[in-house]
Amino acid sequence: MRSKKLRVALCFKRPLDMEAYGLLVETVAHAKVVVRSTGDGPLAKQVAAAGVNLVLVETGLAQEIADSSLAEMLNSNGTPQVALVEDGQAAGDNLAHLPVVTQKHELVTLLGGEPPTAGGKHNDNLDIESLGITRREREVWQLIAQGLAVREAAETLGLAESTIDSHKSRLMRKLGIHKSLDLVRLAVRLGIVDL
Repeated sequence: MRSKKLRVALCFKRPLDMEAYGLLVETVAHAKVVVRSTGDGPLAKQVAAAGVNLVLVETGLAQEIADSSLAEMLNSNGTPQVALVEDGQAAGDNLAHLPVVTQKHELVTLLGGEPPTAGGKHNDNLDIESLGITRREREVWQLIAQGLAVREAAETLGLAESTIDSHKSRLMRKLGIHKSLDLVRLAVRLGIVDL
């Protein structure tokens, strides 16, 4: 697949996952995400109408839609490549023939692109080390970027929710951003989180 012509469909239950993978696809392969679906609706028709080359579907959602929209798409002529994104659920026998992406580098290989640079820099020359981001703020950032709520991050780190909120607020102030979704976007761009 040539990355400049790659048109991608994303099918995820959670908007944060869809946003994070969309940003990764666009950053890594300079591809265009042309379909975003949560599994409800005619996925096969949307994919065909948009001229999609690659469909990324989380495994749990693929199991739910395998008997309808996904099966229709897999059996049609001009079928795009379909890959499952591991979400902790098994793919099942009817989808076992599809490639499964479990790590960011596998997605990079599938897309034919280069991974975003790690080590605290991206193409805008943001150096997170010079911003004074603490180890704990980075841990909170990673958990939020993985889609955990403040409560879940607090449970994971054994901290109070108010402490997580404080770390998150300081982190956002240091990064100069105002939305949690921007934390996810920036984490993907900087390689802070592995999808």
